Amino acid sequence: MMLRNLVDALNDFLNNPRRVLIVCLVFVLVALLFDGTLIKIWKLNQDIAKLENNIIDVGQANRNVRMQISQANDPQFIEREARDRFDLVEENDLVFVFSAE
Repeated sequence: MMLRNLVDALNDFLNNPRRVLIVCLVFVLVALLFDGTLIKIWKLNQDIAKLENNIIDVGQANRNVRMQISQANDPQFIEREARDRFDLVEENDLVFVFSAE
């Protein structure tokens, strides 16, 4: 008798497609959570965001380098860079020397 009631309840449940769909979706969601797939997808999305930011940063650095390369043909730019990088001075420049004291 109890088995017959269980079979009838199962038949009623299976005859309603919405209930079956909801139960299937719940099973899939639980399986994805326990498998770790959803967590992996979330982490991959975070990695994509970081990589997109890195691409933007590298693009900006690339533009800066291209600008410096285009300026490298200018004699005034070369002179200014030599002065800044190697502490060079011209013949009539005034140089201050401070003691370490």
